[in-house]
Amino acid sequence: MGMGCLFQNFAFGIPWDNAYRDCCLAAQPFTSMASHVTSPTTLVSSKDKKTTIIPTPALDSLCDLLPGELCAHICVPIPGSFQCMCHEGFTLMADGKSCQHDDIPNRCKLNNPCAHKCLDTGVAIECSCHPGYQLAIDERSCIDIDECVLGIHTCESDTQVCHNEPGSYTCVNKDGSVFKPTKPETGKHGIQSNLDAAKCPLGYQYNIQSQVCDDIDECLLNTADCGINSGCQNTIGSFICVRKPVESCPPGYRFDDQLQSCSDVDECLEGLDSCKKDGLLCVNMIGNYTCQQRKESQCPAGYKYNKILSTCEDVDECVEGLHGCVPDLETCRNTVGAYECDMKCDTGYQYSHAHRMCIDINECEEGTHVCNLITEVCLNEPGGYRCGKRDNNTLSQCQAGFKYNEASKMCVDIDECLENIESVCDSNQDCRNTVGSYICVCKNGFQLDPVLRACVDVNECQVSKHNCLPTQRCDNTIGSFHCIRFTSCGTGYTLNAQTGQCEDDDECVLGTDNCRTLGPTWQCRNTYGSFRCERKRCEGKQILLNTGECKPLECPNGYEAAQHGQCIDTNECGKSNPCQRNQHCINIPGSYRCVNMLNCPVGYELNDVGTRCLDVDECSKGLHDCKNGQQCINSPGGFICQCPQGHTLNHNKECVDIDECTRFAGQICNMNSECHNTVGSYRCICKEGFKQDPKGGNSCVDVDECTDSSGLCHQNCINIWGSYRCSCNQGFTLQPDNRTCQDIDECEHFKDRNLCVGICVNEPGSYRCQCPDGYRLGANGYTCQDIDECQGGNVCRNPNEVCLNTRGGYRCNTIQCPPNFVKDPEHKNRCKRETLYCREGDTECLKLPTSYSFNFITFVSNLAIPSLGYIDLFTMRGPLWSGTNVRFKLEMLNSRAPAGISKCTKDFFWLRNTANNQAIISLAKSIEGPQEIELQLTMELFHSGIFGGAAVAKLYIFVSQYEF
Repeated sequence: MGMGCLFQNFAFGIPWDNAYRDCCLAAQPFTSMASHVTSPTTLVSSKDKKTTIIPTPALDSLCDLLPGELCAHICVPIPGSFQCMCHEGFTLMADGKSCQHDDIPNRCKLNNPCAHKCLDTGVAIECSCHPGYQLAIDERSCIDIDECVLGIHTCESDTQVCHNEPGSYTCVNKDGSVFKPTKPETGKHGIQSNLDAAKCPLGYQYNIQSQVCDDIDECLLNTADCGINSGCQNTIGSFICVRKPVESCPPGYRFDDQLQSCSDVDECLEGLDSCKKDGLLCVNMIGNYTCQQRKESQCPAGYKYNKILSTCEDVDECVEGLHGCVPDLETCRNTVGAYECDMKCDTGYQYSHAHRMCIDINECEEGTHVCNLITEVCLNEPGGYRCGKRDNNTLSQCQAGFKYNEASKMCVDIDECLENIESVCDSNQDCRNTVGSYICVCKNGFQLDPVLRACVDVNECQVSKHNCLPTQRCDNTIGSFHCIRFTSCGTGYTLNAQTGQCEDDDECVLGTDNCRTLGPTWQCRNTYGSFRCERKRCEGKQILLNTGECKPLECPNGYEAAQHGQCIDTNECGKSNPCQRNQHCINIPGSYRCVNMLNCPVGYELNDVGTRCLDVDECSKGLHDCKNGQQCINSPGGFICQCPQGHTLNHNKECVDIDECTRFAGQICNMNSECHNTVGSYRCICKEGFKQDPKGGNSCVDVDECTDSSGLCHQNCINIWGSYRCSCNQGFTLQPDNRTCQDIDECEHFKDRNLCVGICVNEPGSYRCQCPDGYRLGANGYTCQDIDECQGGNVCRNPNEVCLNTRGGYRCNTIQCPPNFVKDPEHKNRCKRETLYCREGDTECLKLPTSYSFNFITFVSNLAIPSLGYIDLFTMRGPLWSGTNVRFKLEMLNSRAPAGISKCTKDFFWLRNTANNQAIISLAKSIEGPQEIELQLTMELFHSGIFGGAAVAKLYIFVSQYEF
């Protein structure tokens, strides 16, 4: 604000001084170019250029501190305070702040309703009381203030007793003498000159410890008379009476402390509605709200209200000419609640509602051609057909850009953009297919060079086709541009590149202000970093016109022009006495009045002899100001203008209709109806979903939409109070239109709950579980049980094959012994050597295994590993002979899995030596199926350290496809 944060002769008081100083220092203007200024600075100018170093002089004037807030017209600063003054032609009101035009009649003089002081503010009449009194609840009467009870007296507590009197109090000494406090002296500026501790304003009491005036809580002291139905609420220096709500407000209403009544809640304005999420328009109603289509109608878009049938009916936009179809190109087709524009197709084409476009008519398929099918073949073409000779080379009969389609038996367009391996356009172009050909168009950010016949980059920065802000720099790129933000001085300043300083922008000179929008009577005044809009002022005895021009002031009779363009009243009584000798001249605005020495009150007049005041019958003498339609009724000292029934007088003494709906809100119409005011009366109109009670009266009864209108809901219709609701059968869900029911895909919606162990198949309103081949559905209807094909009989045809049941199938495994090995008759899965004899020195023969065992294992895909960390699959034991040691060796021979399935490695298995001469193969990681794995476990025996033989166990592991 251009001032300091400390004052010399003014203080707010504790704790507001510290709060104001902290807030003021935080809001001090500064820039990054200027260092912190602790003392007042001066403006620095260079060639009439203003810099950003703004002075902050100290300011003690309350008028400058709070401009336009202290006085209505002129604020005159005085040390530590202020005084209000008015322009010529105005008079300062009793509040010391407001100004009243001299030529406006003072209603307090015409009809004073106040007990003590009356103030006509020009808008309303305000009553106030003499010192020692306070305004009563009726805001007209005055009641005495008991200074003794409130402790705002000046009596000495040790030697005197306070005694209350009407409008004042007295101090009674111990000897019985009475001391009446004198009124405080007042200085020339209206400020108490001998202010001491006991002289606190009305509504405050002196605090001896803090030496300040504290607010009196009239509510706590029970000195406030608010009646039974109102509650007392303390305010600073006074109190207010707030009506207690008799009962809680109904839904859609809220208790208004200011109006002291239940007022409607505007759900649309406060965002409490649910219309926006559905894209509808919220319309507030008394006690409720409704969601409508975004159209100013009671009916949805595409409908109109039929007053005869009292329902919404479809609007035929095609007949009423409300459609937007293009003439000669489109045909309007009416639909329920809307319309559609069908294209007018050329010959050989027909409009498709499904594709919403004109599609070619295949005359060859529809048989509308005239070709001789014995010697000719019908070839369909876009918009027509052609009869070609029947030969083997039908492909050559298609035109360029088309190819023959064997399925449709017609020539179809070739999409050169898709079928060509190499792009037919360059890198800066996009290929667009056309019927029978194609075109190359430039990509965004490129344009065709007429000389090069190629697409070249567009410099958006140069041709001003960018959208960069004024605070950004445009940098061109290939096919686009970038907006780069540069340093800004902030709003209202511009960086001077030469000096490196931020200079103030004169918005008034640059024309960037918005004062012109206020009208021609306003002008712009530049400030640092901003501007101010001020009303134009005329000099001398001139007046400002609406056009912004000043013209000499022309005053009516009884007025004369004064400075500042004001018409002031001419004091005819002061210039000369135009009245008779027994009369007194009283100046009035624009004229004067001669009053007899015996003054009668308003509404009375002297009799003929001037000895008695008689009532003036304003009605019979035509002295009333009752208007047309009003009845004048005389009363002692005045008259009453009575309005017709359903009307009341306003502040202009005009009969205006009484809005019963507002005045008696919620009392004359039911909640299910809306009150519509009429001239002199009102009507109750039923809300949507209700109708007038056939029995008569203003009552509204519910409309059963489900019975009256069939087909409202897709499945179930439930009538509710004032509306209806649609519901769906089990397994269906209600759509956003609140009418249509859609099947719930339980398989997708509840897939995390594993509704089925096998395959979940959705059905209308429900679902069912299905198992893949090799499984059967369990009795519970949701688990899949493996079918053991091996138990069903001889599923393996070869007698040498061994059947192995797997999850979802089976395997016929054949055991083929290696060379020089034969099957062991005692063990079906084992092959042993034909002979254990080896020639002396034949080391290779000695190292051959004595036997091969073939073991088959199967388990499900992704078999879960327990918390132990492994699952035992196979155990191999050696002899427990004394002096015999065994060494085990695990090898990964093969792993087969389809594409997309991770093959397992040897790391998935763990060879554990669990006991003497014993080993176990365990599964350490889950294996994803389907997958086939071949492992080989070799056991070598050593007797006293000498190799004594070996045995091999082959493991064939089959991992199924499913996890169940």
